[in-house]
Amino acid sequence: MRNTVVFTSLVLMTTLFTYIAPMTHRDSSEDQVFLQSLVTENTIILSYGLRYPASVVYYSGYRVERLETRDNVEAQRAQGMTWNDTNVMPFRAIEDIPDDRDILIISDKTGDAVKSGELPREWKEVGVQGRFTFFKRIHP
Repeated sequence: MRNTVVFTSLVLMTTLFTYIAPMTHRDSSEDQVFLQSLVTENTIILSYGLRYPASVVYYSGYRVERLETRDNVEAQRAQGMTWNDTNVMPFRAIEDIPDDRDILIISDKTGDAVKSGELPREWKEVGVQGRFTFFKRIHP
């Protein structure tokens, strides 16, 4: 019995460090390489329609702001000892998207939130990588 427990533990630990951890890093770093091909010095990166992509921020080093309506920005900010205290990511109101900058939006794999037409201006899907769909604003 004891030998079975030790053997099973060794197999699980080997699997974790040999396959699972490197696979997780590889998938996240592939998102980062793809993201680099879409970003210039003039680009603001926003997330919309998905949970805040902390892995993108961690692996790319880029600042990603969570896009919400002005009312939702204030409602989502930390308000003392509440569950929202974990919402420390940077926010930007939809109404405050600047007209003079390139905008890249990271959305979920379907991109439905951006495709819904809720955002001002027109957006073009520029790629899908992993669990994300990327959109750029079309300049008139």
